[in-house]
Amino acid sequence: MVLAYTIGHVSGGHINCAVTIGLMVAGVTGLVEGTVIIIGQTLGAIVGAACLAGVFNKSNDGTGSLGANALAPDFGAGNAFLGEVIMTFLLFSVIAETA
Repeated sequence: MVLAYTIGHVSGGHINCAVTIGLMVAGVTGLVEGTVIIIGQTLGAIVGAACLAGVFNKSNDGTGSLGANALAPDFGAGNAFLGEVIMTFLLFSVIAETA
Protein backbone atom coordinates (compact mmCIF):
# COMPACT_ATOMS: atom_id res chain seq x y z
CA MET A 1 0.00 0.00 0.00
CA VAL A 2 2.91 2.32 0.70
CA LEU A 3 4.12 1.76 -2.86
CA ALA A 4 0.77 2.99 -4.17
CA TYR A 5 1.06 6.21 -2.18
CA THR A 6 4.73 6.65 -3.08
CA ILE A 7 4.60 6.31 -6.88
CA GLY A 8 0.89 6.51 -7.65
CA HIS A 9 1.01 10.17 -8.63
CA VAL A 10 3.89 9.48 -11.04
CA SER A 11 2.92 6.19 -12.68
CA GLY A 12 -0.83 6.38 -12.31
CA GLY A 13 -0.65 3.48 -9.88
CA HIS A 14 0.11 0.75 -12.40
CA ILE A 15 1.86 -1.49 -9.88
CA ASN A 16 0.88 -4.82 -11.47
CA CYS A 17 -1.25 -6.22 -14.28
CA ALA A 18 -4.29 -6.74 -12.07
CA VAL A 19 -4.32 -3.05 -11.19
CA THR A 20 -3.83 -2.04 -14.82
CA ILE A 21 -6.74 -4.24 -15.91
CA GLY A 22 -8.87 -2.77 -13.11
CA LEU A 23 -8.03 0.75 -14.23
CA MET A 24 -8.89 -0.23 -17.82
CA VAL A 25 -12.26 -1.62 -16.71
CA ALA A 26 -12.91 1.51 -14.63
CA GLY A 27 -12.22 3.65 -17.70
CA VAL A 28 -9.23 5.42 -16.17
CA THR A 29 -6.81 3.89 -18.67
CA GLY A 30 -7.52 3.32 -22.34
CA LEU A 31 -7.25 -0.06 -24.06
CA VAL A 32 -4.11 0.75 -26.06
CA GLU A 33 -2.34 2.46 -23.16
CA GLY A 34 -3.28 -0.37 -20.79
CA THR A 35 -2.06 -3.01 -23.24
CA VAL A 36 1.28 -1.23 -23.66
CA ILE A 37 1.63 -0.95 -19.87
CA ILE A 38 0.87 -4.67 -19.41
CA ILE A 39 3.48 -5.57 -22.04
CA GLY A 40 5.99 -3.36 -20.23
CA GLN A 41 5.11 -4.93 -16.87
CA THR A 42 5.54 -8.42 -18.31
CA LEU A 43 8.91 -7.58 -19.89
CA GLY A 44 10.00 -5.92 -16.64
CA ALA A 45 9.05 -9.03 -14.68
CA ILE A 46 11.06 -11.22 -17.05
CA VAL A 47 14.12 -8.96 -16.84
CA GLY A 48 13.77 -8.75 -13.05
CA ALA A 49 13.52 -12.52 -12.73
CA ALA A 50 16.57 -12.96 -14.96
CA CYS A 51 18.55 -10.49 -12.83
CA LEU A 52 17.49 -12.27 -9.66
CA ALA A 53 18.43 -15.66 -11.11
CA GLY A 54 21.81 -14.28 -12.19
CA VAL A 55 22.61 -12.69 -8.83
CA PHE A 56 21.19 -15.21 -6.38
CA ASN A 57 23.31 -18.20 -5.43
CA LYS A 58 21.16 -21.25 -6.18
CA SER A 59 22.78 -23.30 -3.41
CA ASN A 60 21.29 -20.85 -0.87
CA ASP A 61 17.78 -21.23 -2.26
CA GLY A 62 15.81 -23.39 0.18
CA THR A 63 12.66 -23.29 -1.94
CA GLY A 64 14.17 -24.44 -5.22
CA SER A 65 12.31 -21.71 -7.08
CA LEU A 66 13.72 -18.39 -5.78
CA GLY A 67 10.64 -17.92 -3.63
CA ALA A 68 7.84 -19.59 -1.73
CA ASN A 69 5.70 -20.50 -4.71
CA ALA A 70 3.85 -23.35 -3.06
CA LEU A 71 0.98 -23.65 -0.63
CA ALA A 72 1.40 -24.95 2.89
CA PRO A 73 0.10 -28.53 3.27
CA ASP A 74 -2.94 -27.39 5.27
CA PHE A 75 -3.72 -24.40 3.03
CA GLY A 76 -5.93 -25.14 0.02
CA ALA A 77 -6.04 -23.53 -3.40
CA GLY A 78 -9.38 -21.95 -2.56
CA ASN A 79 -7.86 -20.27 0.49
CA ALA A 80 -4.97 -18.96 -1.60
CA PHE A 81 -7.33 -17.68 -4.31
CA LEU A 82 -9.54 -15.92 -1.76
CA GLY A 83 -6.49 -14.32 -0.16
CA GLU A 84 -5.30 -13.08 -3.57
CA VAL A 85 -8.74 -11.66 -4.40
CA ILE A 86 -8.99 -9.82 -1.07
CA MET A 87 -5.47 -8.39 -1.20
CA THR A 88 -5.82 -7.38 -4.86
CA PHE A 89 -9.11 -5.66 -4.04
CA LEU A 90 -7.46 -3.74 -1.19
CA LEU A 91 -4.51 -2.74 -3.38
CA PHE A 92 -6.77 -1.65 -6.22
CA SER A 93 -9.01 0.30 -3.84
CA VAL A 94 -6.05 2.29 -2.54
CA ILE A 95 -4.77 2.97 -6.05
CA ALA A 96 -8.19 3.90 -7.42
CA GLU A 97 -8.62 6.46 -4.66
CA THR A 98 -5.09 7.94 -4.81
CA ALA A 99 -3.86 7.74 -8.40
